[in-house]
Amino acid sequence: MKRWFIFMAGLWLMFVIDPTASYAKATLQKKIDLAKPGSTVTIDAGVYEEDLLISKPLTLKGKGNVQLKSGSGKPVITVENTEDVSIQNVELIGRKGDSVGIELKKGKDVSINKVNLLHFNQGIELFDIEDSEISDVTIKGKDGHFSKKANGITLYNTKNIKVTGSHIQQVQDGIYVEEDEQSKLTGNRISGSRYGIHLMYSEGTRVEDNRLHHNVTGLMHMESNGTTIKRNIMEQQTAYNGFGILLYNGKHIDVEENTFGHNGVGIALQNIEDSNVKSNIIESNQTGIQFIQYATSNVFSGNEVYANIQSVSSDLMGAVLERNYWDDYSGMDLDGDGLGDTSYQSNDSFAKLMVKQKAYQYFFESPAVVTLGRMEKKLSFQDKQSVRDESPLLQGSERKRDWGLDPVLLTLGLAGIVGGWYIWRRLNNPGV
Repeated sequence: MKRWFIFMAGLWLMFVIDPTASYAKATLQKKIDLAKPGSTVTIDAGVYEEDLLISKPLTLKGKGNVQLKSGSGKPVITVENTEDVSIQNVELIGRKGDSVGIELKKGKDVSINKVNLLHFNQGIELFDIEDSEISDVTIKGKDGHFSKKANGITLYNTKNIKVTGSHIQQVQDGIYVEEDEQSKLTGNRISGSRYGIHLMYSEGTRVEDNRLHHNVTGLMHMESNGTTIKRNIMEQQTAYNGFGILLYNGKHIDVEENTFGHNGVGIALQNIEDSNVKSNIIESNQTGIQFIQYATSNVFSGNEVYANIQSVSSDLMGAVLERNYWDDYSGMDLDGDGLGDTSYQSNDSFAKLMVKQKAYQYFFESPAVVTLGRMEKKLSFQDKQSVRDESPLLQGSERKRDWGLDPVLLTLGLAGIVGGWYIWRRLNNPGV
């Protein structure tokens, strides 16, 4: 009888005691606690509901399909007061509320590679971190308006951080950088957010080869100096206050070889000094360029401005530029040096009004505005309050945008053309 009772009790325990997430949590954290500094902790495939703390040099590596879910309101993974930590090949799932995926505090030489973060309010946060890298990360924020979310990646009081090859969408700011020095943001794709990249009070940041699209503003650059912005594509920021890039209050900024297309405003310069804007393509925007308090210490040259509804607008200070291509320039090149014999000048009073009141854009191309523009062109005169290019280029470069033609859409389009031609032929030649 006693043996029968022990057998039944054991059988009952097998059914009612489930190896739940709480058990898995204790196991993973215990592995981390017991691991020697510098060793690798491998996580087997499975779903774990837990919050992990790493406070020593360690590699945390997923094997197979590994999902980590927050077990509380804390970040799923916290790394603090340490260095030489690597997190690889895991997927983090957020919970309702103000959830955080990964939080790094006070350390250096931290690497996050091939990590997916889904439905978090805040993806990855770095505070007081140096010499670290985030690469090949996918971040998709929770549903809802961006005002109710936080950022995909936040760098605060950081130095020499590399963020490369990441795909970020549906957050407030894709990458938010504040009080940072010498960090590099390269090869990232950011969409569906307020600002793709947001720089504040930073020095020497490099922003290169990123694609920022379908945000309110692609790159918001505020109160930062020594920034290099090269070979990025910033497009489809078409909201009411949509900018490809907005540069506000900064010095020693280099903006080169970027493409700004299909935005409300392609590129806006507001109180920028000692900076270079060169060899950019500014095309198919509502307004190509906007100048506000433009400093004479800037160099704006070699840019191609074409197919915009309005090429340029400015405040009453105007701007003096040189050697840019303007598709609405109507001058001649009689001496064959490739430069216009007369200066390019934008005499557009209505553009100045739109700078002051954005709502005026809804009257653009109205009969009264068109008439005003024609009168100004007929009565063109040198105006210090206008935007002038003293030596406009007569021809743009051969650098062309790769539009990434979709073969499926191309095939469907060709099929539609052939089908339409066949129907037209049958209707006009019934006997064929």
